[in-house]
Amino acid sequence: MAGMSSMGNMLASDDVIDVEVYARGEDGRGIYNQVIEYQASQSATVIPSGTWTTSFPTVQQGQYLWTRVTLLYNDETSMVSYSISYFAIDGTDGENGAVFTPSVDPVTGNISWTNDKGLPNPQTVNIRGPKGEMGSVKFQYVNVLPTTDISNDTFYVMDTSNPTEIKRFDEYFYINNGWEKLGDDLSGFYNKTQIDTMFNDFIADIVAVSISTTDTNYNLIGVENTGNVEMHTVGYTYQRESGKTRGVGMIDGEQITTGLFYSIN
Repeated sequence: MAGMSSMGNMLASDDVIDVEVYARGEDGRGIYNQVIEYQASQSATVIPSGTWTTSFPTVQQGQYLWTRVTLLYNDETSMVSYSISYFAIDGTDGENGAVFTPSVDPVTGNISWTNDKGLPNPQTVNIRGPKGEMGSVKFQYVNVLPTTDISNDTFYVMDTSNPTEIKRFDEYFYINNGWEKLGDDLSGFYNKTQIDTMFNDFIADIVAVSISTTDTNYNLIGVENTGNVEMHTVGYTYQRESGKTRGVGMIDGEQITTGLFYSIN
């Protein structure tokens, strides 16, 4: 023992060791099963006393769904907890929302809005994109109009069937799934000068009206181009009444359109 006491890291014969003695604790409780059950109720505070079921029941609006969870421990004890859910009643229908209608200005490209509830409208914005580059128009000389591989940006030019000094070709453009002929020979149409000349041949300078001697006032038709009216009578004179306008009158029971008004004396 003397050899042991000479070592600094060894216990001396007179050292005392304190030993604490602990008692073994109780065995813990384990959950070996749980049971989940449901029941509908009118109350959210009183535990329902009816029959609990493991299947989900039908719950009406305004009722509460109670959920009971039972935990089973291996020491043959149990613990019960509850949770509650409410099936709300539908609220009243809300007011219909506003209908916002867009409008696009074709000139400026601005889109603005109106609505049927008098609400603030979205800010007017411009939706016009950048201007594209000018497209090119192509011309293609053909003997007959094509039926396949037709280009919508090409004028198809071919010999006209009625050639003149100023019209030797016909131009066609394919649009809306069909050929459109551009221009035509106008040599067979009357121009404005020719039409005016033809109508001048039908302008009358004199309108002769047969009248009876018992009437004193007559509405005579005049020629609007010249305004000239001449009445052939015997023993009567006439003069134009001032301030009169064109209208409809009667001469010997026949209705005529009047250009000038005259009084017969």
